Amino acid sequence: MASLGSPDPDKTVIQGLSGISDYFNRNKDKRNSNHSTSGFFDEKKPGSLQMVPSQAFNIETCIDNLIPAQKNAFLIKALEASPDYSELMDRIIMDVVKTLPSATVQKIQHDVENDKLIVKISSAISVTSPMIGGTLNQKDGSRKKSATLSSKQQGSDVNLEFESQLFKKEIRKFWYEGINRDLLRNNPHFNLSDSLTSPTSTPLLGNGKGDSLGKRQSNGDSVGNTEEELKRQRLKKLASYVPKLVLRRLLNSESPIACAEMEPMVAAVFFADISGFTPLTEKLASLGLQGIEQLTIVLNTYFDRLISCIHLHGGDIIKFAGDALLVVWPIPLNGSLFGAVLLACQCAKALLKDLNNYSVENTGCVLRLHIGVGAGEIAGICVGGVGGRVEYFVSGTVLEQVSSCEKQAAPGEVYVSALAWMLVPEGRIQGVQKGKGNFSNWRLDSISEPMELPGDIELPITLPMESTLKQFIQPAVMRHLASGSGGWLGELRHVSVIFVSLTVPFREYRLVELQEAVSSMQEIIHRLEGTLRQFMIDDKGSVLIAGWGVPPFSHEDDAVRAVQAAIEIHTTLNKIAIPTSIGVTTGKAFCGDVGSTARREYAMVGDIVNLSARLMVAAHSGILTDQDTFEACRTSKKLAFKRLDDIRVKGKVNPIAVYVPSRRKGTAREPTLRQVASSNTPSKYLGKSIHDASRIVGRVEEMKAIAELVLSMKNKSVGVTTEKTLVIEGPEGVGKSLLVRFFEQMVKENVIGNSANEKSPIMFGAADQINNSTPYHAWQEIFQSHLLDDSGKVPRYVLEELDVDTLPLLNVVLPLGLPENATLRAMSAQKKMEVTLSLLIKLLKMIASPGMAIVLDNAHCLDSSSWSLTLAAIIQLEGVLFVLATRTSRLSVQYSQIVHRPDTMRIPLSNLNLDEITKFMSNLLGVKKVPEKVITEIYRKGQGNPYITEQLADVILQEVGTLKTNKMGELIMNAEIEQALQKVPEGTSALFVTKVDKLKPREQTVLKVASIVGIVFTEKMVEMLHKVEKNGEPSVRENLLTLQESGLIQEQSEAGTWAFANTLLREVVYGLMLFSLKRAYHTQIAEYYMREQDGIAQIYPIVAHHYKLADSLQEALEFYTKAGSSSLQQFQNAEAVSFFNDAIILAHKLNQTDNLEYITLTRKLATAFHNSGRFDKADEQYRKAMELMGVSIPQPGGKIKPIKKITQFTFCRPNYGVDDTSEVNLRKREAVIILLGLAKINYFACNRDVAHFCSTTALEISGDVNTGQLSESLAMASLTYSSINEYKMADQLLQRAFESSTELDVKKNVMQVGGMIFTSRGNWERAEDYFIQSLEASKIVGDLRSYEETLNFLGTMYYLEGDLYKSIAHSTEALKSAISRGDIQSQMLACNALARNYYAIGDLDKCQQYLSDASAVMESDYATELSSEMNFTAITSLMFFSTGNNTECLRNADTALALLQKRDPACFFTFIAYAATVEVFVQVLTQYDSRYSLTKIPKSKLVSRAEKALALFTKFSQAFPFAVPRLQLWKAALIHLEAGKANSKSEKEWTKATDAAKNLKMRYDEAFIMYEKGKIQGKQLEVKKAIESMPFISSRNKELNDFEKSRLTLSRSIKGGKVLTPNRDLGPRKGSVGAALTLGRPGNRSSIEPYLLKSPTQTEEDLSPLASPSLQSPDKIPSRESSGFSADGPVKRGISFRGLDGVEGKRDSGTSQSVAEDEFMETPMSYSVFTD
Repeated sequence: MASLGSPDPDKTVIQGLSGISDYFNRNKDKRNSNHSTSGFFDEKKPGSLQMVPSQAFNIETCIDNLIPAQKNAFLIKALEASPDYSELMDRIIMDVVKTLPSATVQKIQHDVENDKLIVKISSAISVTSPMIGGTLNQKDGSRKKSATLSSKQQGSDVNLEFESQLFKKEIRKFWYEGINRDLLRNNPHFNLSDSLTSPTSTPLLGNGKGDSLGKRQSNGDSVGNTEEELKRQRLKKLASYVPKLVLRRLLNSESPIACAEMEPMVAAVFFADISGFTPLTEKLASLGLQGIEQLTIVLNTYFDRLISCIHLHGGDIIKFAGDALLVVWPIPLNGSLFGAVLLACQCAKALLKDLNNYSVENTGCVLRLHIGVGAGEIAGICVGGVGGRVEYFVSGTVLEQVSSCEKQAAPGEVYVSALAWMLVPEGRIQGVQKGKGNFSNWRLDSISEPMELPGDIELPITLPMESTLKQFIQPAVMRHLASGSGGWLGELRHVSVIFVSLTVPFREYRLVELQEAVSSMQEIIHRLEGTLRQFMIDDKGSVLIAGWGVPPFSHEDDAVRAVQAAIEIHTTLNKIAIPTSIGVTTGKAFCGDVGSTARREYAMVGDIVNLSARLMVAAHSGILTDQDTFEACRTSKKLAFKRLDDIRVKGKVNPIAVYVPSRRKGTAREPTLRQVASSNTPSKYLGKSIHDASRIVGRVEEMKAIAELVLSMKNKSVGVTTEKTLVIEGPEGVGKSLLVRFFEQMVKENVIGNSANEKSPIMFGAADQINNSTPYHAWQEIFQSHLLDDSGKVPRYVLEELDVDTLPLLNVVLPLGLPENATLRAMSAQKKMEVTLSLLIKLLKMIASPGMAIVLDNAHCLDSSSWSLTLAAIIQLEGVLFVLATRTSRLSVQYSQIVHRPDTMRIPLSNLNLDEITKFMSNLLGVKKVPEKVITEIYRKGQGNPYITEQLADVILQEVGTLKTNKMGELIMNAEIEQALQKVPEGTSALFVTKVDKLKPREQTVLKVASIVGIVFTEKMVEMLHKVEKNGEPSVRENLLTLQESGLIQEQSEAGTWAFANTLLREVVYGLMLFSLKRAYHTQIAEYYMREQDGIAQIYPIVAHHYKLADSLQEALEFYTKAGSSSLQQFQNAEAVSFFNDAIILAHKLNQTDNLEYITLTRKLATAFHNSGRFDKADEQYRKAMELMGVSIPQPGGKIKPIKKITQFTFCRPNYGVDDTSEVNLRKREAVIILLGLAKINYFACNRDVAHFCSTTALEISGDVNTGQLSESLAMASLTYSSINEYKMADQLLQRAFESSTELDVKKNVMQVGGMIFTSRGNWERAEDYFIQSLEASKIVGDLRSYEETLNFLGTMYYLEGDLYKSIAHSTEALKSAISRGDIQSQMLACNALARNYYAIGDLDKCQQYLSDASAVMESDYATELSSEMNFTAITSLMFFSTGNNTECLRNADTALALLQKRDPACFFTFIAYAATVEVFVQVLTQYDSRYSLTKIPKSKLVSRAEKALALFTKFSQAFPFAVPRLQLWKAALIHLEAGKANSKSEKEWTKATDAAKNLKMRYDEAFIMYEKGKIQGKQLEVKKAIESMPFISSRNKELNDFEKSRLTLSRSIKGGKVLTPNRDLGPRKGSVGAALTLGRPGNRSSIEPYLLKSPTQTEEDLSPLASPSLQSPDKIPSRESSGFSADGPVKRGISFRGLDGVEGKRDSGTSQSVAEDEFMETPMSYSVFTD
C-alpha cells in the first residue's frame, strides 16, 4: 500500500507546463498589464480563459497537489488559452520527446495501442479541445477550426460511444481486475471471466436489481432454502452495511484487514445534503416518540430513492452523515476522471429532478437537495480495531472541494469544483462559474452530452468474508442478523449521544497519529460500554459519533457514562496535541437502519442527535451538555457541572441551557469494566423465590393470619371464629401471589392432608386485562372446573335445579351454547343481569360448601359483573372463605364495600425492610451471608421490592458467573463483585431494558410480539404473529419457556396462556418497538379476531383496542361504539362508560362531532353514567348532547326563561337542513330522552327550577314523538309542577300521563311519580297505592333502578307516616338490590334511610353501621348527589351529638346548613336533612351550659344558626306540608330556650305542631313532639305518654354512659374490616444506609372526611330490620295480593286506590307499623305480583 500525499508526478506534464511558464515569463511585457494577478486564468466571458500574469510565477508549486489527470487537463486549458499555441505546442512536444528515455517512449506507444491513458488524453484533446490544426481569430478571441477538425466533429457520436465503452472498461478494471480468483472457486454463482472481457459484456453492471451474491446457474441447480443459502442471504445483508470499496478490498487480497491501512485511488466525489431536515425534525419532535419514528420513515423513504439513483449511476456510498451522503466514483490511479466526474454530475442532476421539492405529507415541510461535486485523489482508510471494530472512511484534499461546493450550493443547486470542471471536455456540461478567480466553483446548469449509465456495481460475496465484514458493523446489527430477526432491529430507545470533532485537519498529521486517536477513543467507548456509530473525515477535520443505551448495552447511568467518555476523550487527545470539541445530549431516539436494503447503516436519529452535533460546533475545543444530560447526571458523585449562559443553535426557536461537565476533585477514573458474555440461562440460585412459597422472607404476621384462616376452614368455622374475606393488596412485585401460594400450601398440608383422593377445597379464578370487559370472566374457570363433567357437559342433576327458560343466561360462564328464547328476549337488560346473578349464586351454593375457599387473583382487573357477583357471594355463601389478591388502587364501589365489612381482613403488603432484604439476598444467592455493601446497594436501587431485588441480584449473577464463598459459606467481596455492582441499573425501566438486551434476538422478538398482544397473551396468538422461518430454530413455546426461566413471563393456570411478570416490564418492551411495526401487528390481531370470532360481542373491545393502536381510527370508533352499546344492553355500565369515552375521543380526532351519531353516542355515555348512579357525570354529558343540538340547559341558580314554542329549537323546525324528516324526529326523540334524564338528575340534586325547565321542555317536544315518551314527559312535568306548588296542573298532567301510558315499562314510572306527589302532600294512602303499583310493575319488567327508588320512596313515606319498621324493611330490600347491581346512588339512598330509621328508634349501633356503609360508597371516588350528601351529613351530626363529640357535631351541622343553602327544596326525601340540622342546633342549645360552652362558640351564634336552619326548614314546609309538625316542634323549642321558660308563644307553637301531626296521621311525629315538649318543659307525664305510644322514643335521645360512648366512639377516618399491620421496622438499619434512605410504610386507610364514622358494615343478617328491645310484640307486615293493570287504571286488589277523580276506597285493616325480628328474617318482604 502506498502512503497518501506522495504520488509520483508525471514528468512529462511537469516539463510541458514548465515550458509554458518559461514562455510566458519571457514574454510578460507583451501581455496586458491590467489583467488580474489572482491566478492563472481570468474569466472574460463564460467558457473563455485567458492567461493571467504572475510575478515570480512558479507553476510546479501550484500544481503539486494535482493528480495526473488534472495536470493533463490543466495543460490542455493552458494551451487553449495561448495566443501562439501552434508554435508553442511544437516546441513543447519536441522538447519533451527529446528528454524522454526510449523506454518511456515505448511505454507510451504501448499504451496507445491498448486504448489506455494516452488514447483517452488524445481523444479528449482532439474531440473537445481542438487546438491542433485550428487557427485563433485574434480580433474576437474565438477559435476557428480547420477542415480536418470539422471532419472529426462529424464523427463525434462514434467518439461518444467509444468514450463510454472505454470508461466502462476502466470501471471493470478498477472493480474486478484485482479480484483474487482463488477466493471465487467456491462461488458457483459468479463468473469472473465475463466481467473482464469485451466492453459490451457487463454482467455485473446491471440495473441495480441483481443479486449481489451473483446470478444463479441457468441449469436450475438452485441451492434452495439450505443452510448455505441462508448464510448467503445473511452475507448479502451484511454487505449492505459497508461500502463496495470494502468488498473490493476483501476480494483483492486474502490478507486480513489491518488497522492503519490505506489504499490511494482517484475518484469523482459528491456530497449530497438534504435541506429542510432540521425544521422537519423539530416539527416531528413535538409528536414525541411517534414523531421520531415518523422522521426515520421519511428519511428512509427519501434515502431509498436517492440510493437507487446513485447505484444506477455507478456510485459507491461511503458514509451516511446524518441527513447527507458521501459518494465516490473511483477509477484506477492512471485513469481518466472525466467519465467519473460526468457520471457524478449526471447523478446529481437526476437527484434534483426526482427529489428536489419533496413534500412531506401532513407536516407542511419540504425537503430539498444541494450537492457538491469534486474530483481528485482519495484514500480508503481502515483504523481502530479495539473490541474487534474497524472504521472505514475516505480522506483526501478532494473532500475540501466537495465541502466548498456543497456550502456554496443553494437548495436545488449543484456546484462543481473548478478542478473537477476542467476534467470534463468542453461542451459536455454547461454552467456558470461563481466567485472570484478561475479556481472558484461552477454552478452546474445542464448536461448536453450525458454518458451511458453503467448501472450498479455488483461484487461477489464469499462465505469467508463474513468474519471480516463483522468488524465494520455494530453489535446490535450482528445479533439480529445472526438470528434472522433483522426486521426487529429498529427500536425507540433512551440514549445518550456524543459528537466529537477532531479539529486538526487530516493533512497535518500522519496515519499513525490518526490510528492512535481513533483507537484511543474506541478504547474509552468500549470500556464504558458505549457503541461507536461512525468515524468520518471532512474539510473541518474528523468527527466521531457514539451512543450509550444502544443494544446490546443499556444502563441506568448511560448519561453519566457518556459524559465520562467525553471527558476522557477530551483529556486523552489533548495529550497528543489533537484538540477536540464535544457535544453530549440525552433523550429518546430511533436506533436502527437508515437507508435502504441496498445500502444502509445502523444509526441514531432524532432531535437529540441533531442537538448533539450543534453543541459540538458550539463547544469550541471544549465539552457542552444539554439540560437532560445534566438532569440525568445530577446524582453522580463523580461529575460536576457548570451552567453557562443559554445559547441559540440551529433548529431551536428558543435558547437552550448548556453545561460544562468536569470531574469532581478527588475522584479517580471509573475502574475498568470487564466485558462479560451475556448469559441467557437463569442462575442456579434463582427461580425458586418466585415459585416456591417456602422461601418467603418476612411476612411472619401475615402468614400467621393466613394460618388461622386455614384452621377455620378445617374446622368449618369461617366467618364465625375468623374473618370471612381476606384481601391481600399491594403494588406489583411485592409478593401477593406468593402469599396466595402459601395459602394454597397450607390448605394442602392442613386441610387435605395425606389423602390423595380428596378434592382440593380451593376454587381458583383469575382476572386479566384482556377480558376485563367480559362479564364474569374471572369466574368462568371456577364454574367450568367444578360444574362440567369429563365430557364437558353440565350434569343433569344441576340442570334439574334450574329454570329451563333462564339457562341461556349461563352462557357467560358455561359453554352451553343455548340460543336466547322468547322469555329472555322479553326481559330488559337489568332483569337479565339480576336473574343471571341469582342463577350464579345458586350454582355457587351447589359447589361451594362450608370449609371451602374461593381465590380470585388479579382482582384489580375484575369486570363490574364479577365484582357484583363477588360481593353477593361474600354476603350469601355461609362458611366459605374468600381470598382476593389485588393491587393497591381505587377500585370499584363493591371493593370499597368489601374491605369495609367487619368480617374482612385486609393485608396491605409493603416492601421489605433492610434486614429482610439481607435474608432475601442470602436465599437468592445461595450463600450464608452477603457483604453489607452489596446489600446496601441492592436495597437502595430496589427499594425493598422483592421482584425488583430478585432481578437486580440476577444482574450480578449474570456478570460474575460463579460466586466465590469462604469456608463459612459467606460471599467474598472481590473485584468481580465490585465491577458487577457498577453494572446494576438504578431504575426499574433501565433494569428491564438491560434484561431484554441480554436475551437472544429470537427471544427478544417473541417477547416483543407478546407485548403487542398485551400483559396477558396466548401462545396461539404469538405463533400466529411470529412464524418460525427455518428448521432448527426454537419454537415459540421453547422461547416462552426460556423467558419464563428468566423471570420475565409466567404461564397461567389455563394452558397456553401467559402473562408478563410485571406490567412495567411489558410497557418497557412495548415501548422499544417502532410504531410502524406495532401498528402492523395490531392490525393483524384485530383482523384475526374478526376472522375467527366475528359477531361475538365479547371481542368488540379487543378489536377496538387493537384498531386504535393500529391508527385505524374509523374502525376503532365503530367497534368501541359497538362495545359500549353491547355493555349498555347487558347493564355493564362501568364498561359502557369506558368504551363510550374512548369512542368520543376518537370521534373528535376524526372530526365527526357534528352528526346525529355523535349526539347519540354522547347520550348513551350519559345513560351509562345515569344507570350506574354517577349523576354528576351524567348531567355533564346530557348537557353536552343538548348543546350539540343547539339547546343550552340553564345552570342552577341562574335565570331561567321558559320555552314558549318548540320551534325555538333549530332541530324542531321543518326546514332544519336535512331532507329526511325522519332525522328531525330522531333528533326530537334524542332530545326528549336527554331532557328527561336531566330533569330526573336535577330533581334529585334539588335543582328544582332546572328540573322544571327540562321536564316542561321535554313535554313540549314529545307531543309528536311517541306515546311512551309523552307519558314519561307528562309524569316528570307533573312532579316538577308539584314541587313548585302548582297542584292543579300537576294533577292534570298526572292524569294525562296515566291515561296515555299503555306499556307497563312506562306505567311504573307514572305510578312512582304519583306516589312521590301524594307523599309530598302527606296523603299516605294514595301514595302507598301508587308506590305499590310501581313496585309490582318494576319487578315484572325488571327495572331494578326504578324498583329500588320506589322501595326507598315508599320507605320514606312509611317513616313520615310513623311506621318505622316497614320503612326499615323496604329500605333494606332496596339496599340488597342496589348492592347486587353496584348502583352507588341507590345504595347511598338506602343507607341514609336506614341510618335515619335506626337513629329514630334509638338503635345507634345500626345507625352508625349504615353511615359507615354510606361513607364506604363515598370513598369509592364516585360523586354523590346533593340530596344524599345533605341527608348523610345531617344524620352524621345527630350521631356525633349522641356520642358527645361536640366539635364534630357542630362541624357537620354547619356543613349541612351550607348544603341546604345551595338549593331550593325539591325532594320530599330530603326532609331528614332539614329536620336534623335544626334539631342539632336546638339540642345543642338545650345543653349549652353543661356541654357546649367548651366549644368556644358564643351562644348567640348558635341561636343565629338555629334560626337560619329554621328559615330553610320553613321554606321546605311550604313545598311539603308534612314537614309542618317537626318545624313547629323546633320553633316552639327555640322560643322556649330563648325565653328560658314556658310561655304562651311557645305553647301556641307546641299546639300547632301536635295538631299538624294528628291531622297528617304522623304517629311518630306526634309521639316525638310530646316527648320533646315534656323533656324541655320538664313534664314527665308527657314524656311517659310519648313512651307508651312509641316505646323506642326513649332510646332515641337517651343519655349514653361511658361504656356505651366508648363502644360508639366515632373516628374521623373509616376503619371497616380488620387491617393487619405487622409491627415491622421498615426504616433503614442503623449504620447501614444513609438517612436519606427512607421508605414509607403503608399504614391504615388514610382519612377521608372528618365526619366519616368508624363502624362495621352489615352482614347478611343485618340486611333484615331488627326490632328495638323495647318492642314486646310487633305485628308482621301483611302481604299484598297480586295486582295488575287495565286501560282504566290500577286494579284494586286488597287495597283501595284513590284515583285522580277523588273517589276513595278502603285501606286494608289490621296493618301495624312494626315487625318482629325473628319473623321478618324468615319472611322477606314481597308482593304477590312478583313472588317467584
